[in-house]
Amino acid sequence: MKEIRDAWLVLCGFGFKPARRHLLLAEDNPLDQSTVKQGLDHAGITNPLHVVRDGQKVVDYLDGVDEFSDRQRHPLPAVVFLDLNVPLLSCFGVLAWIRQRRALTATIVVVLTASEDAGALCHARSLGADSFLLTSCNGEELADQLLEMARASNWNWLEGKRFEHV
Repeated sequence: MKEIRDAWLVLCGFGFKPARRHLLLAEDNPLDQSTVKQGLDHAGITNPLHVVRDGQKVVDYLDGVDEFSDRQRHPLPAVVFLDLNVPLLSCFGVLAWIRQRRALTATIVVVLTASEDAGALCHARSLGADSFLLTSCNGEELADQLLEMARASNWNWLEGKRFEHV
């Protein structure tokens, strides 16, 4: 994976940049937020990142209500990184809500998890999760996962384009 990351960074140095669509991270744990930010940074993914701390805030952000009503400051994201254990409205509730909204059918949802609970992951997949990232690692290992997902989708997920499950 290091060679993929290095090749990507070389491409970025030659002026190749992915689309600058926004990303949304739903994570209540500051350490996990930091790991995801580090992973994106190590992967050379510089898309603007918005962070919310619970499932209800994800819905509010995507629905454009309350503090998220200004779409200039809070545009719809291409990708939602959603913690499996996000508080208030559960990951499953958020996934169901997203997949019921026609305007959000192209939104890619990547579930973040520190465990490999097969039942929970299968349930998330059945509700429309596009992919999963293991967060019980450091920023560089997460970067490797992000790069593999990006490579498998030809970087289309950063533009909000659907991709095969990874």
